[in-house]
Amino acid sequence: MKGSGLATSGIIASCLALGFMLLVLPAVIKAKELADQINCVNNLSYLRRSIEGYAANHEGRFPQATNWCDVMEPYVGSNNFFMCPAKSKLRCGYAYNSNLSGKVRNEVDAQTVMLFESDGGWNFSGGSAQMVTNRHHGTVVSTVDGSVRWVQSSELGTLRWNP
Repeated sequence: MKGSGLATSGIIASCLALGFMLLVLPAVIKAKELADQINCVNNLSYLRRSIEGYAANHEGRFPQATNWCDVMEPYVGSNNFFMCPAKSKLRCGYAYNSNLSGKVRNEVDAQTVMLFESDGGWNFSGGSAQMVTNRHHGTVVSTVDGSVRWVQSSELGTLRWNP
């Protein structure tokens, strides 16, 4: 029975390490999800500001919904802003409110949704039916007035989609 104390202490250490990991893992996962949400908010904020810059250079008109990513790419400067951290396989993890297509900025209600999370990909546009809400029962949206926020599923019906 020589060395059985070493084996026992190894088993105990392994159990303690496993128990520690089971306690810490949920916190690590939650922190990653929060970091992804913060990155998503920052991306939508930057994209929204870029669309404002585009409108300023185009007689106050927002881009067309059919090719908004294509025309915004030079204004954005980095395709990283089009990528939602939770949808890393998509070239663009956001969609553009198709009701804003070609509209004049000053004629649009400031509370209208401009950009939102979506699985549609590059140049995707649409409305509330195209929103992704599976991450913690909510989604990130930006509005024309510049606010970008996390919206709970219960609040989605309060969003303004028509200019």
